[in-house]
Amino acid sequence: MRIVARFMNDHGFRAVCLYRWGHYFFEKNLRILARLCQHLMLHTAHCSISVAARIGPGLTVRHVGDIVVGGRSVIGSRFDIRQGVTIGGNTGKQVDGRSQPLIGDDVRVGAGAKILGPVRIGNGVIVGANSVVVSDVPDEAVVVGIPARVIRRGSTPVSALDRDDPIARKVRELTQRVEHLEAILRTTPE
Repeated sequence: MRIVARFMNDHGFRAVCLYRWGHYFFEKNLRILARLCQHLMLHTAHCSISVAARIGPGLTVRHVGDIVVGGRSVIGSRFDIRQGVTIGGNTGKQVDGRSQPLIGDDVRVGAGAKILGPVRIGNGVIVGANSVVVSDVPDEAVVVGIPARVIRRGSTPVSALDRDDPIARKVRELTQRVEHLEAILRTTPE
């Protein structure tokens, strides 16, 4: 009885249940039932998780609304997702014959984030809200920004000057130039 009540009241739980049922029907080649589950998910939970996507156990949908997961995405265990997330997006690129993301275990994706193309997201990654991930992310990293950049690996923060960031690179160049000009001013007689 509790499960029925939760199914009726918790949109995230409903989305996960409908995805699991739809994926089961998809695997058994019962495409009409799979489609029905996907349409029910779209209209009752306001998210579109393709029943063709492969998602490991422990999927958690924190807040539903505008969630899109592409059909060829492969997602590991204990995946935590929030509202407004898009995973997939055919960018026209292919890596190892796939055009959709490959996401590891224990990954959390913040609200509004986008993971696009054939990127590989490592285990234990946190994707910050409204980030756009278009390149691979190593294990145990925290990524933020547009495009997303690693700001932390494990428990070690990555300095802004150490990141491969065009703005940080320009700041480094300007800092070196200021230091050079200050050195010239110190050596110039007044």
